[in-house]
Amino acid sequence: MAVQTKSRSDTTLIERAARRLGTQATRPDLGPAAAAEPERVPPAIGNIASPQPTGPANRLLRPTETPRSSPTLEIDLARLKEQGIITPDTVRSKTTEEMRLIKRRVLANFLQTEQKNANLIVVTSALASEGKTFVALNLAMSLAFEKDFRVLLVDADVAKPAINRRLGIEPREGLTDLLADPDRDVASVLLKTNVDSLSIIQAGTPHELNTELLASKRMIGLLDEIASRYSDRIVIFDSPPVLVTTEASTLLQNMGQVVFVVQAGRTSRQAVEEALELIQDCPHIGLVMNQAEERWGSVHFGTYYGKYYKKE
Repeated sequence: MAVQTKSRSDTTLIERAARRLGTQATRPDLGPAAAAEPERVPPAIGNIASPQPTGPANRLLRPTETPRSSPTLEIDLARLKEQGIITPDTVRSKTTEEMRLIKRRVLANFLQTEQKNANLIVVTSALASEGKTFVALNLAMSLAFEKDFRVLLVDADVAKPAINRRLGIEPREGLTDLLADPDRDVASVLLKTNVDSLSIIQAGTPHELNTELLASKRMIGLLDEIASRYSDRIVIFDSPPVLVTTEASTLLQNMGQVVFVVQAGRTSRQAVEEALELIQDCPHIGLVMNQAEERWGSVHFGTYYGKYYKKE
């Protein structure tokens, strides 16, 4: 797969985005060019003890109900590896190093701020097929390797879910079913996996009121539940593109962090500016330049990551 070269206009785009948010971008050393998110799956490119709930009681459980054991999903790790997704047996590589750098920023925001829902991270982009699901999966896998955290990956792209396709699993009930049925509880749609500390909630059954469900009080209750029930939980949401559906803007209103994916040489400056305008109220916004080509010292790197903060 050919790697696109980051042009002067791409750098100007990011610097301009940084100025719009009132800060300067940082440029850490990063790994190889991440695969974009095409319409079809591309070819190859510690266990911790479960703590007792430390947050409020599960508001999505009926009063007389106790949490059920979640079924275990066997992820085909070989399939993921062929797609360039890091797995527990992946040796140290440029991809693992770039994800480490990104997750360190995410964890720092979570641990060093009192911002509500700082452990809720949404991965999005301006338009479709810019690599957001690729980044969301890699980030979730990298976080799952941490010894002190558990990770929940939620497919919130309810109009066009991609997590199940990437994992090679059949679609099943998930987020929309949980939101549409007040009698459902989180355990009924949560899937444990054969990757330590990683659980998944699929997008669920397509619903004509997707936007209304994501904006409902029940969704707010769900976010409070999954954010606070376990103090060591990090939640990654694979969101719809910001400029394609109204669901994305609705979802981002209650998130603590945003990882915004920009594909070098493809995403226009206007699209990035319009998307950033819509999400500028989010407290922590990070931009990932996907499929960029940059040389730092003697090592060839492919993904740009810049962290931006709004001025108070």
